[in-house]
Amino acid sequence: MALGRPLFSLLLFAACISLPLSAIEIFLAPPAIEGASSPPHQTLQRAISELDRDGVIQIKKVKADSSGLESPRTSLEAAALCEARQIELLLYGYLRRSEYTWEGEVKLYDHRERRVLKRFFSRDDAAESERFIRDLAEKIVSYLYDDLGLASAIPESPPERNILAVPFQLGYPIPCAGDWDRLTMGIGRIETGLLFTPLRPLWQAKGKSWEFQTGLLCAYTLNTNTPEYESFLLHSLRLNIPARAVGRVSAGRRIILGAGIALQADFLDQERAHYGEYRTLAVAPGFSLEAGYRFLVSRRFSIGIRTAVEATLYETVQVNLVPGISGQYEFKPRKEEE
Repeated sequence: MALGRPLFSLLLFAACISLPLSAIEIFLAPPAIEGASSPPHQTLQRAISELDRDGVIQIKKVKADSSGLESPRTSLEAAALCEARQIELLLYGYLRRSEYTWEGEVKLYDHRERRVLKRFFSRDDAAESERFIRDLAEKIVSYLYDDLGLASAIPESPPERNILAVPFQLGYPIPCAGDWDRLTMGIGRIETGLLFTPLRPLWQAKGKSWEFQTGLLCAYTLNTNTPEYESFLLHSLRLNIPARAVGRVSAGRRIILGAGIALQADFLDQERAHYGEYRTLAVAPGFSLEAGYRFLVSRRFSIGIRTAVEATLYETVQVNLVPGISGQYEFKPRKEEE
């Protein structure tokens, strides 16, 4: 049995290099709740995911079925559940609430070795259920990372400074306010420009690293008339100055949340039935909100999806919803000297 931990570490490493995004799959049986009518607000699964800094722990919840095995209390019940569901690694246990305290024990069971590898125990004040759950999660993640050496196959990069990036987006504008949605419909939209990140990472929150990104973007949008109105084309040129928070969800995924200010010029080109050609130009300020999700294809190139809400402050406010696909290529930054 002295070889148990080295053997398990080797199996973990083999699983890490074979699964997508270097992830190890562990099933979590719903803990038995004692002395409380409802479970704590913070779930153990979510707390582990938030602390998984390298995105290498895949926690899957055991679903209920007619067998009634989904919440084991003993190692024999855990073995029966693993055998029935073809599970190799299982977290199971109990959470107990008394008048003054929360306490709980979670066990990591390895069905290949037919034994409990580790027990995790926590106790806290009855009013601190979220802190209690997070303490359990920290002990589980610490064991997997530190004791067993589980880590991302992609090493964490040193801090980077002065990163430049060229983004692009192909989108579809959807007018959705005032008379604009009645008069116009979208044809297409393209956007590119230059983005600047002063420091990566800039701050940490809930186990995720974040950076700040700004720059100058130029977008061209083409709209046309709805079928009920005379033919026209509406050409829009928009300059955006965004402020974005980019969060590292895992080793290969990023989430983007942002807002910005803008200046938009609209050129209307219309062929009127009785009055001939009509052209006019209008300019107005605006603002935008956006959210996106990107996957790293390589260290410098990423692709994903992005949705923006763009408002232009004419007398009748123009609002467009702009979903689309996006990408970004970064210039090689100068790394911080050690």
